[in-house]
Amino acid sequence: MLTQSKSGSDAVTATDTSYPVATITNNSSYEVVIYDVYNPSKGATTVPYEYTKLETIAVGATKEVQTIRDVSMLQAMYTGTIEQINDFYCYQFPIKVMSVMQFSFGDPPPITYSIEKTDEDAMIQSFLFHRFAMANPDSSLTKNLYASLKEGSVDSVNDFFAGTKNFTSCTLSSWNAIQSWLQMFTSGWQGPYFLYEEEPDPAPSDYVPVLIATLDITSTATDNTATLKMCSEDSKGNPVYADPPETTTIIMNGDGTMGDSNPGQDVSVSLTPVWMNVIQTTMKDGVPTSNYIVGPVVTGTIANKKVVSTQVARQLPSKKSSGSAQQESSFDASFGKICQGVGLLVGLLMLGDFAAKIGKSAKNKLTKSKEKAESKEEFEAQEKTINETPDAKVVSEATEQEATFSSDASKVSDSYADTSEALQEDVMMQTMEDTSSSISNEIREQVEDGYTPTEDFESAVQDLETSFSDAKAKIESGDFSEASAELSTASKNIDTTLQDSSAEMHDWESQSLQESSDAVKDAASASEALDEAQDAREKTLENEADDSGFDAEDEKWPETDTIPEEL
Repeated sequence: MLTQSKSGSDAVTATDTSYPVATITNNSSYEVVIYDVYNPSKGATTVPYEYTKLETIAVGATKEVQTIRDVSMLQAMYTGTIEQINDFYCYQFPIKVMSVMQFSFGDPPPITYSIEKTDEDAMIQSFLFHRFAMANPDSSLTKNLYASLKEGSVDSVNDFFAGTKNFTSCTLSSWNAIQSWLQMFTSGWQGPYFLYEEEPDPAPSDYVPVLIATLDITSTATDNTATLKMCSEDSKGNPVYADPPETTTIIMNGDGTMGDSNPGQDVSVSLTPVWMNVIQTTMKDGVPTSNYIVGPVVTGTIANKKVVSTQVARQLPSKKSSGSAQQESSFDASFGKICQGVGLLVGLLMLGDFAAKIGKSAKNKLTKSKEKAESKEEFEAQEKTINETPDAKVVSEATEQEATFSSDASKVSDSYADTSEALQEDVMMQTMEDTSSSISNEIREQVEDGYTPTEDFESAVQDLETSFSDAKAKIESGDFSEASAELSTASKNIDTTLQDSSAEMHDWESQSLQESSDAVKDAASASEALDEAQDAREKTLENEADDSGFDAEDEKWPETDTIPEEL
């Protein structure tokens, strides 16, 4: 069994029977492995946890688990496919966290735990919750989460989860367990990443994103790796890897960042993964449909260069045959907005820090209470008080940071809207310029061959250029819906002209107008789809009950959309 620990512990290293024994029954859906989870960090330094395998428990089985220290944190973990999380193959996914420490009074009760389906659900929901909440800090859900964290107690956060629609099984403990898992295992961040130098602010007018590396995080039954490869790009924007290869094995550092497994020997790497909304457009019955999905993004430095990732490579458009300037791709139009959004999302990881501090403080107090308790009833009363009592430091920090959170959450929302508008502007402007250029080229070629354009054709082209001028003015004023409508009307007008006058036109004129109508209609439809996706997102996030994207009748939850294939 693989672990993500510095020590590489994979089997019991101590069998001192003076340590507590826990009797554990597995009623979950999965065979689980029980690990002793130990945090070896000293002081403020954060390092990966050490995982020591203690026992394997089949579904429906009960086993006595010999611990290896006086006070243990045990985790029941599952390695395999989890349907609700994109059918991901996950390594050591936590199913239940168990604190094992024997009471000190005369005849203490036995230590028993039962791993239930509800524990499994809590962890899976916590993953989905974390992914959604971190990518959507402007949602009602995340704002209410912040309010519960500001109250500073275990109970305030648990009460928040209990009041949600889609995450009622979550607890502070399960959420913290998922956050720790994401900090320790690359398995939670699967996917290909194309790493581009971060766009400067302000960016020069001729700025072009530069690809410098790819990162492939794979998690299958036979492959659990994270490999960074230095590269450049070919004329189409695809990676061209260094020769000889410059590869670096990437690990989680234990503090939420990724780094080089062999510091000082390979390329220097420091990356922070976050969850971010990405606009995805697909064709359904020939009609473009756009929606937001949540996906992982990494940002940080590689070889001292600031980078931001995408999950698709930038495809370079070909130059126009007329020799006009190369048009800016949709990638270029949105990349700067993505860079801004990712930077803000990294700062908002403080929510997870608040949760971890509340959990750690309560755990330390419970451990001391258990050491001194003279009866189980006394401990349970103290536990109730500890869970109800706010952590004063967290209350102070969260109150102090609330204005920053609100401001940055709003800016993240603005960055999503700006990205959508940049894509809308790009698809419409590029289509108009391409169409005008194509018609001009066609007319020039036909005139050179001795043809004279008909009056109906010239009138249709003039009307089209007038529509383009009006649409561009609306784009410049930020009215993208009206610009889309203008292009849609232009396409319909061309169709009407073709119906009424195609018989009097040359074949090349009819063909040119038809191609123009199709291109303009497609651009309008694509822009409208982006507009609708943004409107739907904003309306949905206003209602906490719906903003997770959950659909009880959908076997595949919308919030678990798939990511691209590996590199």
